Amino acid sequence: MANLFESLLNFNSGKNKNSQNNTGIPDAVSYGAAYASTSSNAIPVDKDTVMTIPAFKLGMSIIAGAIASFPLTLKQNDTDLVPNIINGDYRLGLINNEPNETMTGVQFKTTLVSNLVLYGNALIYIERADSVNKNKITGLYILPNDKVQIQSFFESDDSLAHYGIYTYNATNGTKVFDSRDGNIINISLNSNDGIVGHGALKDGREVLELALQQMSYEEALLSNGAMPSGIVSSVAPKLGGVFDHYKDEFKQAYQGIHNAGSVIFLQGDAKYQKIQADPASMQLDSNTARTTSNIARLLNIPEVLINSSANKYDSNEQNNLQFYQYGIAPLLSAIESAFNRDLLLESEKQKGFFFEFDNNSLMQNTLDEKVSSWGKAFSAGIIKFDEYRQKVGLQPLNGTEDFTTPSIGKALYYPNKKIMVIPNTGTVLDTQTGEIISQGSQNNSVQQSDNTGKDNDLNEDNDNTDS
Repeated sequence: MANLFESLLNFNSGKNKNSQNNTGIPDAVSYGAAYASTSSNAIPVDKDTVMTIPAFKLGMSIIAGAIASFPLTLKQNDTDLVPNIINGDYRLGLINNEPNETMTGVQFKTTLVSNLVLYGNALIYIERADSVNKNKITGLYILPNDKVQIQSFFESDDSLAHYGIYTYNATNGTKVFDSRDGNIINISLNSNDGIVGHGALKDGREVLELALQQMSYEEALLSNGAMPSGIVSSVAPKLGGVFDHYKDEFKQAYQGIHNAGSVIFLQGDAKYQKIQADPASMQLDSNTARTTSNIARLLNIPEVLINSSANKYDSNEQNNLQFYQYGIAPLLSAIESAFNRDLLLESEKQKGFFFEFDNNSLMQNTLDEKVSSWGKAFSAGIIKFDEYRQKVGLQPLNGTEDFTTPSIGKALYYPNKKIMVIPNTGTVLDTQTGEIISQGSQNNSVQQSDNTGKDNDLNEDNDNTDS
């Protein structure tokens, strides 16, 4: 596979020669590192620091890991808008297995989702074969958001159309990409123009900053031990070196987590007064629980996923459903829409092709759940027996005639033909006239109905027989 940028990009003074002239009107700008803020306690809020928050890191890992486990599929709607799976497309191999020389499909999707949630943008560079075979994609590379400046421009003074300029400050030089060249997939969230988005680092800055401050405070509290959880006082003042010596001796004997619980011995008129600064009296546990709950809301996931004591449902299925509807589905839709826009040819779009993640594994975690779920579909006659076996991870029974299990205890209504078939008796009924069209097998009766249009010929034959 060719080098990431050599095959397509040539730079002159930091500009891409293949890029179109940038004469647009600036509208919005975003820079990954600009989301980092510093509080009065000098705690930066950026990708590295927020991932030290256990609840946030766990939530991010659950979201990214879930989506990374979903294989991407390619489907095509037929004339009846029924989707059919298309197997063997090389783009599926890129995304699911090997997008470039160094990443696996799981790593690729994990990084993509993490960037999307954190920054509100996930940027993918498309490496193409050459100018002759420009529709052939040879590699997909994720650009690190903290090193990319995203700029949005109006096409002109009297236009509402936008385009994006992406400046990648890489260690081997600055590279500039123009969205109009079609070499960047920009997946965006919370965007007004589809170019500049924003994610958890910006929307949840205050929540994440508070969590970092709580962690810093708890660390300081444990490190200090009895200081400043108590006051040592004396009636007689101790001046100069005597006071400093007394203070140092007390710290050495009682400060720090290794001296926690030590018995304090004081000389003379010295007294020790305890300050209620323990975690319980300061409500650190309740504050941490509240922050964890806010992090779950920030990530749009059920709190039970990052806090087992917050379980509202006894069923894993209900928790998974909530997780999918609010935490996963919006991200999947954003990714699928961007892939459909940038990875499909215009001719493929017109023919009804589209990318879609297979998310069946989320709601069916165990073999029992798979057997139960797909067993109901098979029993209802929705899928065939071999399809049922494949869904639960078994090989189809090759060499045998496949079958379904429709219920013969129910009438089958064909709205397009305006007929009703009763499988038990093989009776076909005209629902408009109430007349019995025929008695016999379902297939023969329905075929007769197809061959006679509105069954007029069949009715005439029945009339002639009766006469």
